[in-house]
Amino acid sequence: MSDVKAVTPQGLAFIRRQEGLRLQAYRDGGGVWTIGYGHTGTDVQEGLVITNEIANQLLTDDLARAILPFNKLNLLANFFPHQVDALASTAFNCGSLGVISAQWFKSLCLNDINAVPLWASWYCHDNAGHFQPGLAARRKAEARLFVFGSYGSDSP
Repeated sequence: MSDVKAVTPQGLAFIRRQEGLRLQAYRDGGGVWTIGYGHTGTDVQEGLVITNEIANQLLTDDLARAILPFNKLNLLANFFPHQVDALASTAFNCGSLGVISAQWFKSLCLNDINAVPLWASWYCHDNAGHFQPGLAARRKAEARLFVFGSYGSDSP
């Protein structure tokens, strides 16, 4: 692995805005227990409350796991930092393996920028299969970030 990529501080701020912060566990739109900046897992249960510090650590750890498969396969080597941030945001929210196997991602790896609109139209449904306007707005923001390097301050 010759070129390990990581999320930039601007990318971290972007993802924080996209996720929002909730210090008490809640069920997301698909019914999954979630806390902090979109952290899920067996450690998240009803009644769980965390601090800002723990939320930030969970986000850092979750993002590292989200981009690990990309780095192991050296799939990010040819992307600019803002592009890595956009891809990390999607992988964090949707899962790395789904992104890596998606045709739009394979096209991006071949420098086919025409795949970006397809990216913006994917992953706009919650775990229960319901269309979520907030997810659609997030995918568009990630696509804008990828193409234009625009981190913006608007949240979905």
